[in-house]
Amino acid sequence: MRSNWRILRQPWLQFRRIGCGLLVALSAGCSDVDWNWDTTWWDPPKRTVRPIRPTQPGESQRDFAYAPKTTGQYLAPPAGSNNVQNEPLTNANAGAPASTDLAPPSHDPAPSVTHAPPQPSPAVNVAAQAFYQLYLASSQASEQPVPGTARVILSAAGPRSVASALEVLYPPMGRSGSDVESYLIYEQREEFDAARAMVSALDVASGGGGVFETAVGMYYAILDQDASVNRELVKSCQAKLGEAQAAGGDRLRKWAAAILKGRLATEFTYDYPQAIAAFDDAARIAGPGTLEDMVAKWWAADALRMEGGRAKAKRHLEDIVQTYSKYPQSQIVRRAKAAL
Repeated sequence: MRSNWRILRQPWLQFRRIGCGLLVALSAGCSDVDWNWDTTWWDPPKRTVRPIRPTQPGESQRDFAYAPKTTGQYLAPPAGSNNVQNEPLTNANAGAPASTDLAPPSHDPAPSVTHAPPQPSPAVNVAAQAFYQLYLASSQASEQPVPGTARVILSAAGPRSVASALEVLYPPMGRSGSDVESYLIYEQREEFDAARAMVSALDVASGGGGVFETAVGMYYAILDQDASVNRELVKSCQAKLGEAQAAGGDRLRKWAAAILKGRLATEFTYDYPQAIAAFDDAARIAGPGTLEDMVAKWWAADALRMEGGRAKAKRHLEDIVQTYSKYPQSQIVRRAKAAL
C-alpha cells in the first residue's frame, strides 16, 4: 500500500521539479536584470494652495481679481453733440493706430474699483485706419470707455435691433454685441459714415412716431420673434414700409423702407419677385452711382440667385464690381468679386 502511494506521487514530484527549473531559468535570463520597482506610483499628487489676500472693508475678492486696467478712452465728440463720439480728423501721429492697453488682472491692494472719466484719445490719421468701429449702446450701458471710432447712446430702440437693421442697410465686415451694447466694423470709410448717419432714423420706439418709425418698430418686433414667425405681422410691416416708401420726405428713409421691405420678402415670406421689385424701387430712389444704389443691387442679386436667375444676378454683381471700384474696401464689392 505504501509503495503504491509512492508511485502515485512520483508524477507530481516530477512536475514540481520541472516548474521550479523553469522559474529559475526565467529569473536568471541571459544577463543581470535590474528590477526597478516603482513604489511611489500610488502617492497622491501634491497641490499647492495660494494664500488669499484679506480684502479691505467693503471690497470683495472679485473686485480686484477680475478688474482689467484699460487705457483706451472715449473719442472726442463733435461740436453740438452729446451722444456721438468721434475722433479728430487730423494728421498728427499718422500711421499710428489707436490701441487699447489691456493689463492682466491686478492683485495689488486697492480700496475700490472705479472708472476714470473719459479722456480724449490721441489724434490719429483717419485715412490710415484699417477698421472703423460703430458702437451702439443703451442708456444702461457701462460708462467705462471702449476703443472705437464712434459710440452712439440710443434713447428708444435696443442696440441689437438697430445693429441688425444697419447690417441690412449698410452691410459691415462684422457685427456682434448684446442687448446692452452692440457694434459694427467697417473697412470702407463711406459705409461707416453712412451707417452712423442712419442711426438717428432707426432709433425709434415700438408703436410710436410717423409712418416710417411705426414700420421700423414693427420690423424690430419681427426680429425679436422666436422660431415661429407671425406672418400677419410680417405682411402688416411690409404694408407699412410701402406707405413709408410712397410718402414724401427724406430720400434716405424712403430708400431704407424699400430695402427693409425687400429683405422681409426674401427672409420671411420667400416672395422673391416682390423682393426684387422692392430692391429695384430702392435703386431708383437712390440714384445711379450712389452707395445706396450699390446696396440695392447687392440685395437684388441675392434675391435673383435665390429665385434661380443666376444670369441676371451675375450681371448685377458685374455692375457692382465695375461701377463701385471706388470703394475697394467695401464688403459688398469684396463679396461681389468673390461670387463672380
